Formats: sequence, structure tokens, C-alpha cells
Amino acid sequence: MSTSIVTTDRQVVDRYTLGHLAAGVLIGLAKVPVPLAVAMAMGVEAVGNPIKAALPGVFPESIGSSGAKTTASMVSDVIAVLAGYGLVK
Repeated sequence: MSTSIVTTDRQVVDRYTLGHLAAGVLIGLAKVPVPLAVAMAMGVEAVGNPIKAALPGVFPESIGSSGAKTTASMVSDVIAVLAGYGLVK
């Protein structure tokens, strides 16, 4: 079993998972209503691939067709945000 850190954002658990969890905590602390929190998390995932494609210097792992996030990664990111949100509710 490898202990290396996943350096892309195409895995179910990757280097951005903790950030998504933290974002959920911040959203929860801001007392954002649940429907808006869900919409925010989903909206960020919806625009993520186009933004990364437009900014390859910022997101070099996103260059090329293999750079797009997987559906599983996007769903797990939304779940991580909502889990963080749930920690403070």
C-alpha cells in the first residue's frame, strides 16, 4: 500500500478533500441555510472544470482531457462540504 499523497483532484479522496471539509465548517459557522449550502457546494463543482481549463498556470494538473475532475470526485467534494457543515450544526 502506497502512502503517497494524491496530487490530483480526480480521486474520491484527494488533496482538496480537507479544504472542502473546512469550507463546509466555515459555511456552517456563517449560518448559511442548508439549501443554500448545498447549492454553493454544487455550484463550485459545476464551474470547477471550466475554470481550471481556463487557468492552466494555476491548475497545471488540469491540462489536457485527463485533467477534468471525475463525477465521483465532484460528488465526494460536495459530501465533504456538507460533512463539514454538519460538524457545526
